[in-house]
Amino acid sequence: MKVIIVSILCFFSSSILAQDYSKIEMTEFYKDLQIWKKQDDKMLLAWWLPSEYWAIAFEGNSSVSKEVKNKIKTAFSNYSVFCMADIKYIDYNTTTHKSYTDLKKTFSVIDSSGKVISAQEENKLPDETLEMGNLLKPFLSNLIGKVGDGISIFYVKNIDANGNKLFNPFTENSFKVTLSGQEFQWQLPLLSLLPKKHCPTDNKEMNGSWNYCPIHGVKL
Repeated sequence: MKVIIVSILCFFSSSILAQDYSKIEMTEFYKDLQIWKKQDDKMLLAWWLPSEYWAIAFEGNSSVSKEVKNKIKTAFSNYSVFCMADIKYIDYNTTTHKSYTDLKKTFSVIDSSGKVISAQEENKLPDETLEMGNLLKPFLSNLIGKVGDGISIFYVKNIDANGNKLFNPFTENSFKVTLSGQEFQWQLPLLSLLPKKHCPTDNKEMNGSWNYCPIHGVKL
């Protein structure tokens, strides 16, 4: 268990430094997964970790053993993890946050057809999923500083009755999450995961979401 904890810490410490994970720009990938809403002294966070996240983040990372990688991927293979927080600032050094119990009352996932998907009850989760989630929470929280102390983790089954993925960050779809009366929407595929395009004029690499080269005006 201690080895797993240390390995997870090494993994997140190294991944956040934007190492080379194939052709995916990890900084942009992280931005695509997190949605913040700020108003006056309140701040809400919805942070989606799809089951595909782990394979992407582990790409090219040699600091974590194959055994630990497999345990994490297996634990979350059928689940989307949502890290949610409802934070209120009291002063510069002090914040309060809603508890898991309070957040659960307003948390839900709504697919593109309008179907509401509730979070899984923790006592119904596979042991390895809940165990790994409990290990990850302090490290996930640490990535965003003091605000992370208010994070609560929810697990949503990401496969239907036929074993098909509900939300794949690589394929066209959409869904939204509700929390504390607010909505957070993801339009898929995530822009950071789109294959890069190249300008036919000079072959320079372009953003995968662009239809035209901003320099030459030609279609990509």
